[in-house]
Amino acid sequence: MDAVCQGHPLLIAHKSGHMGVMNTKQWNKCIWIKNTPDPAGGKYGRDENGNLTGYAEESAFIKAGNQITHPDIHKIAKQFEKAQKFMRPTELQPRKTAL
Repeated sequence: MDAVCQGHPLLIAHKSGHMGVMNTKQWNKCIWIKNTPDPAGGKYGRDENGNLTGYAEESAFIKAGNQITHPDIHKIAKQFEKAQKFMRPTELQPRKTAL
């Protein structure tokens, strides 16, 4: 995961929303270390040496999600506007004939 996201924090949730994994950048934002205890109602994944693996479930996963900085909705809207300028107008029009 670290190689793919090139230094950006990444948190991937399981479809249930109860567990997930994160890369090193996201893990470091949470300031968790090897001796960090599991929170009540949650669990951190650990390898055979007790090192944290980036896996978290239940309340541990919720804590990780709370550390994420979400982009401003207005910035997202401006990026969509910019992207639309690069699309051909015909790609944005509904088809006029049946297939």
